[in-house]
Parts: sequence; structure tokens; C-alpha cells
Amino acid sequence: MIPLCLYLPYFLLSSLIIHVVTVGCIAEYNSVNSALDEISAFMDELEERSDLLFAKVQQQLEDSRLARLQQEADKESAEEQSLNSQKTAPSSH
Repeated sequence: MIPLCLYLPYFLLSSLIIHVVTVGCIAEYNSVNSALDEISAFMDELEERSDLLFAKVQQQLEDSRLARLQQEADKESAEEQSLNSQKTAPSSH
């Protein structure tokens, strides 16, 4: 039978190693958790900026579409006025 005095140092050393590893894992976990929180905050900000940019692009597209429609309507109106003025103008024969 092996005496207890030979097991005790092994047990104490094992307990110390387990404690150091556990403390190291907790520190590493906290570090990773902190980094993930920073990434999450960055991603939230990025998503907010993306949403704002998307809204601005949508507004620009709508403004452009309305301006194009207005230009087309103005052109058609000018063409109609030109045709009407040609019809009502006296002939110079």
C-alpha cells in the first residue's frame, strides 16, 4: 500500500493546476465575452448606418423618379403647346 504522504503532494499539485486552469479559463472567457460585446455593438452601429443609407438611397431614387416624370410631363406639355400654336398660327402663303 502507498502511504498517504505520497498522494498528498500530487493531490495538492493537481488542485493547484485545476485552479490555475479554471482561473485562466474564466479570464479568457471574460476576454472573449468582452470582445464579442464590442463586436455586437459595432455590428449594431453598422446596421443602423446601413438602414440610414438605405433610406437615403430610397429617397434619392424616389426624388429622381419624380423629377424624371416631371421632365417628361413638361416636355409633353411644351410639345402640345408647340403643336397648338402651329395649328392656330395664320398661314403665310
